[in-house]
Amino acid sequence: MAAERYTQPTSQAAGTDTPAKAEDTAHASGDVGIMVLAVRADTAAALAGTTGDYIPLMTDSTGRLHISQPIDELSGAIETITDAHHHVHEGEAFVADFTNSALGDTETINICFKTPVGTKRANLVGEFTSLVGGEFEIWEGPTWTTGSGNTQEAVNRFRKPAMTGTGMLEDKTATPSFTATNNVLIDTLGLNTTPAMRIHHWHAWGKKEKISAGGARDTSEIILKPDTTYAALFTAVGASNKAQIVLNWYEHTDSN
Repeated sequence: MAAERYTQPTSQAAGTDTPAKAEDTAHASGDVGIMVLAVRADTAAALAGTTGDYIPLMTDSTGRLHISQPIDELSGAIETITDAHHHVHEGEAFVADFTNSALGDTETINICFKTPVGTKRANLVGEFTSLVGGEFEIWEGPTWTTGSGNTQEAVNRFRKPAMTGTGMLEDKTATPSFTATNNVLIDTLGLNTTPAMRIHHWHAWGKKEKISAGGARDTSEIILKPDTTYAALFTAVGASNKAQIVLNWYEHTDSN
């Protein structure tokens, strides 16, 4: 008896009674197709040995497809966080502040730094509090007396044994060169904003001990230029004043 032979077609026309479907064709009632099988894997693990190998889809014990996004165990919902919060988790978010508790009328405090050369950008949000009132400004391109002021640590908000330092630069440690030492400068002398551009401004009035200003990141965030000096400046309005400047920023590589 001759053996039966079956020839697999090399191509198949699209249609409602075949599994082949033409690209960008609308669904039609009664279409047939091949069921996609998945493998139950209560704990996600690679089922193929090398990148580029074929691999089946995987589900957990309840039939939910394993995906890359983390799942909240209580609700089963996909966990979502903001982009800024993500940079905290990546160890790319920093905070620095400066407080002066004895400010006279028109006296100032400042935080100064220079951004690094390259494609890494700092996304900055500034805020302040004061006892009486004042002006809070962020200046782009100011100058100050080289080597003046004091260094202030930029604290990485992801507290772990091996933390990445900020890329911000200061010119006190290796005067006159700007270097990255995980510090910014506070209380620099000779701050000159004449050649600079004011890119942010808050003015505060109000009752004594009830002055503060800050904004939500999505409305107040400033993406800073690389290789540029910046100064956050508070000027007291009223005698017997106290004030604090707080800068929050994260650093990431620009994809553009």
